[in-house]
Amino acid sequence: MTKKQRANPGGSFRLRGDVLLSHSRRAKNFHRASTLSNTPYPTAHKYLTAPRLPSISLSILADLAFIGFGITPEELAEMKFGDVFEFVKPEGWDRE
Repeated sequence: MTKKQRANPGGSFRLRGDVLLSHSRRAKNFHRASTLSNTPYPTAHKYLTAPRLPSISLSILADLAFIGFGITPEELAEMKFGDVFEFVKPEGWDRE
């Protein structure tokens, strides 16, 4: 394995929309969160359900979390990274 492979193993992340929904004070579903946050539903649906996200807009994520789901910045700060994002291994991943 080269140095570059160790530094950048590849892969991606999946936003765990189900976790955000379970902490929601405002929206009871993804459609309502998209409406409240003025995020187009196809974008919200992609962010919250896609098996992997090659890129993400942090402003859209903030709008969904804070406005759509009603999660406070303090509540989000208390969550672990792994509670909000799941690592998606790249094809051929052989590490444990």
